[in-house]
Amino acid sequence: MLVLVGVLLGMVSLAGGGSPAREVKQEAEAMMQVIHQLRQRAVFEGQEYGLRLSTDGYRAMRLEVRGWEPVTALSRWPLNVRVRFQHDGYAVELDAEEGPPQLLLLSNDETSAFTLTFESGNRTWLSLSGDGIGEVAIDD
Repeated sequence: MLVLVGVLLGMVSLAGGGSPAREVKQEAEAMMQVIHQLRQRAVFEGQEYGLRLSTDGYRAMRLEVRGWEPVTALSRWPLNVRVRFQHDGYAVELDAEEGPPQLLLLSNDETSAFTLTFESGNRTWLSLSGDGIGEVAIDD
C-alpha cells in the first residue's frame, strides 16, 4: 500500500505538465519516496524487496519462495524522460521489463549502492544515488 501511495503521488504531480526540469525533479522525488517506502516495508515485514527498472518504467518486487514476484504494476517514466542505472559504479543495461530487480532493498535496512540518472533531450538533469547504507539523495 505504501508503494502505491508514492507512485500515485508521483503520477498526480506529473499530470500537471510543465518544464522538463520540473518534470524530471518531480519524477526523481517520486522515485525517492518509492525507494524509501520499500526500504521501510522490507525492514518492517522482514522481507526482501527490489525495483525492476526498464527503459519504459519500473515495478516493485518481493522475494518469494518461487523467486522474485512483482507486487505492483509497471509505473511508466514520463514520455520525455530516459534513465541510466549504475550498480556499484557499473552501468546496467535497462531493457526488458521482466527479470529480477536491479535495485535491492533488504530486510537488514541495506540497499544496493546505485546511481539513477534522469535525462531528457540531450541533457542530464539530475541523479538519485544511494551508498547502500544511508538515505537516497538527489544529486543536482
